[in-house]
Amino acid sequence: MYKIKLLVFVIFIITNLTSYAQNRIHGQVLDAKDQASLPGVNISIKGTSNGVITDMDGKFSLDVEISQVLVFTFVGYQQKELEVVSLENLTVVLEEEVEELKEVVVTALGISKEKQALGYAVSEVSSEDLTQVNTGSIANSLGGRVTGVQISGNRPGQASSISIRGNASLKGNNYPLIVIDGVPMDGRTKGGVGKWGGTDKGDALSMINPDDIATTSVLKGAAATALYGSRASNGVLLITTKTGKKKDGIGIDFNSSMIWSVPNNMLTARQNTYGQGVQGRVPSSEAEAMDTGLLSWGEKINGQNYVGFDGNTYQYNDQWDPMSLFSMGHVFNNSIAISAGNETVQTRISYANQQVQDIQPNSTIQRNSISARINTDQSKRLFLDTKLTYIHQDASRSSGGESTFNPSNAYHRMPASQSSEILKKNRANPSFINDVYTLNPYWVMDNLNITDIENKVLLSANIGFELFKGVKINYRNGLDFTSGRDLSITPVGTPYISNGESKESMKERYEMNHDLYLSLNKDLGKFNVSGIVGANMMQFSQNNVGIEMTQFYSDWYHVSNAGLVSGTQNHSEKEMNSIYGSLDFGYDRWLYLTVTGRNDWTSTLPAGNNSYFYPSFSSSIVFSEKVNLPVWFTLAKVRGSWAQVGSDTDPYKLYQTFRTAGNGFNNKNGNRILPAGYSGAMNNADLLPEMTSSIEFGADLGFFHDRINFNFTYYDQITENQIINMDISDASGFTSRMVNAGNMSNTGYEVSLNLVPVVNRNFHWNVGIHYTQNRNKVNSLIGDMEKITISDYGDVRVDAIVGEEYGVIMGRDYSRNDKGEIVYDENGIPNYTSELVQIGSMNPTAILGYSSNFNYKKLSLNILLDQQIGGQFYSGTNAAMYQSGTHINTLEGRDLYYTQGIGPNPEIYYNRISEINSEFIRDASYIRVKEISLGYGFSKSLLEKIHLSSARISAVVSNPFFIWKATENIDPTAILNASSTGRAVEMTALPSVRSYGFNLNVSF
Repeated sequence: MYKIKLLVFVIFIITNLTSYAQNRIHGQVLDAKDQASLPGVNISIKGTSNGVITDMDGKFSLDVEISQVLVFTFVGYQQKELEVVSLENLTVVLEEEVEELKEVVVTALGISKEKQALGYAVSEVSSEDLTQVNTGSIANSLGGRVTGVQISGNRPGQASSISIRGNASLKGNNYPLIVIDGVPMDGRTKGGVGKWGGTDKGDALSMINPDDIATTSVLKGAAATALYGSRASNGVLLITTKTGKKKDGIGIDFNSSMIWSVPNNMLTARQNTYGQGVQGRVPSSEAEAMDTGLLSWGEKINGQNYVGFDGNTYQYNDQWDPMSLFSMGHVFNNSIAISAGNETVQTRISYANQQVQDIQPNSTIQRNSISARINTDQSKRLFLDTKLTYIHQDASRSSGGESTFNPSNAYHRMPASQSSEILKKNRANPSFINDVYTLNPYWVMDNLNITDIENKVLLSANIGFELFKGVKINYRNGLDFTSGRDLSITPVGTPYISNGESKESMKERYEMNHDLYLSLNKDLGKFNVSGIVGANMMQFSQNNVGIEMTQFYSDWYHVSNAGLVSGTQNHSEKEMNSIYGSLDFGYDRWLYLTVTGRNDWTSTLPAGNNSYFYPSFSSSIVFSEKVNLPVWFTLAKVRGSWAQVGSDTDPYKLYQTFRTAGNGFNNKNGNRILPAGYSGAMNNADLLPEMTSSIEFGADLGFFHDRINFNFTYYDQITENQIINMDISDASGFTSRMVNAGNMSNTGYEVSLNLVPVVNRNFHWNVGIHYTQNRNKVNSLIGDMEKITISDYGDVRVDAIVGEEYGVIMGRDYSRNDKGEIVYDENGIPNYTSELVQIGSMNPTAILGYSSNFNYKKLSLNILLDQQIGGQFYSGTNAAMYQSGTHINTLEGRDLYYTQGIGPNPEIYYNRISEINSEFIRDASYIRVKEISLGYGFSKSLLEKIHLSSARISAVVSNPFFIWKATENIDPTAILNASSTGRAVEMTALPSVRSYGFNLNVSF
């Protein structure tokens, strides 16, 4: 309390420094209800920029002139104006708003509820926050702004790894459900990158036009998500889009953002003392250059001559720039929306174009979307809300990981003496070293052909009719349809497959949801009763057809020009029928109780186990509405909930199915025979549904009418009967078996603190701090099994181990004796363990976000920082730099060995170190400046002259720098892929980007 008084006192002194005795008026502002003093009231002189705020006792003093008008404003109170008729002390009484607006948030099924009535935590992010720095990634804009959410990945077009309150599934999907205007959408990532390559094709969330979004609610616990059913066990991102508005004439909104991206050179621990070669020698022939193209064990760099891989002689200088492979990227977003409406019907039509050029020159995305929405006033007896969105995306991409067709898979291993100009000059030659899987990056850029085209249609229609006052019936239909084509060409002349290869696939995905529900909302004296009861039918189907062609006779990649052709075709279907209900009780606006229940019948579980029910109970008590608290104590609320959410599995996991293999052969009668067999997985006809149970308790406190807000949440969540594909002995004839196994828990805390340290007529300062701590623990597996492998990345793997946190990193460690000392061989080379052992854990101790927003008149400055404490990952980049001799740590011991023969051979020594995975476990902790935006809103007087209703321009920066990070050479937020364990392993990560640009928002 002392600190609060001190803060108000300091603010009071600062805002009154310019005051002096002449024509000074003194006064006090009181609450009309109980005559309590009101601190922090804004007092301004009408028509000027002069003003003060009241101190802790509600007192003020201000220089005025007779006949000037004082304006008193305070949140939750009616504005008051008083003319100065004398300089006598004033006592001003403010009346509370008769109907103070309560904060409303969007919850499950798109139902809007007062936030104070909720018995669980919900976070909401506004459209302004999402588009403040429009880098083309909605997920990235959520990071640092919401508690309980961990987001990795920051490059445009890249799929983001999103987890809400940890990972609930051992080996399954942990991605949250995405719901747009009440309709579920396929949010899974497309493509994927592993150690040996693959292509990140983004996710559905990155395709949504952020300028169409009104709000995004993050539903975290099971109580918040239970009504959405099985797919919501990992949380929900609930997106509400903009509608037309009631206004005279037509409104036009134009938004444009131009963001340029440059690579962050993270290779800060790279040595440039020794160049290409081995045994302390420079290459003296073309053959030696080809043998040592990625080895930096040569002589000290001193301008001497050496022979390059093309046979020419060059200067042995420090000339390799790791960033020379990359160029400036950009993200250009332009959108226009036209809206119109009257008392009956409102319409909004929008068009958006996004152009993305990655820092890799061959990676681009062109996206166009158009959306139309028509809605009527929901206060009418019959109302309609329908929306159609069409998105077309055309992309060219590069491969990732340690892939041949990742043009940057060797940029960190290039010797300092190598020149990008030599590689460019020989870009027609794919080889610069004697390794058919590592190619000249410029040849790769010229010949790489990985493209995908996607068309997405999102359709929703909601029609409602009020049967009686407070009783409505609604029917909602939602369609998510996607079709696309993927093409990947390995050109003729590629060293490891000289006759080339082409893979092409066509895909279709369809999901339809039908909801019919009855809603009730009745006030009975001090009681309020509301609720819904309804049914849902979900239908899903997917088709994929692919063709693979090899042994081309020329560089015409057509089926008629291929020597070998094979095809694949996959089809899957799923249905789920559900009934659900929710009943809300409120008493006198201070006591609330909500009960929900849902039962699903799914086609992917066996009869007898395919029906499962899950309930939830939540309650909140708003003491500040009932107890007579001090006037500065605005909100005092406690909340709690218990809930369950069930989950099923993918189609065709119950019974064994046959599939054809290869092209077959002709028998002696000339008939075509297609061999067939089981898939590698043993299915299980006795699967049970997964079940997630959670409890949650929290408190929301507000002080000084929203000048200080504090939110705290504790949760404990357990997922049982997990459906996983478990590895089994090959002797069974299968490689894995579908089982119900595992019990995993997530326990954590979420804390938010929002402050308004300064507010007056011209200046407003908001501060937000968000803290998340989660412990993700594996409690049991199946029988006496102690661990299973979640992801295998070759050198390392990620396991689930009973009693440990989810995501244990396994790898080779140093071999040690009984004293714990490292064991060396006779040549001084360290030994390592014969088995993979536990070497790290991917889970952070805590995640934090810090925001600070300053507004001075028409000028605004917004700063967002994010921080991670703890968490570990395996760095393949640093391991490769040890092996190649480019890491700065590999300098130690070279001089002695090369000049005097003392010590172990550094090439052998550091090559061995590169194989010891524990040496490359890195701390993922960091503090980063995530966003900065400086904006100016033009005055209404100017806008009226040019017939605009609003205009704003902003200069923006995204990910400009790390204040501190614990690891060298890489960005700790880089991820291999967007899977649950993607952040545990880093393999040849592309440089992260820092982005600069401008936003322009204009309304007519």
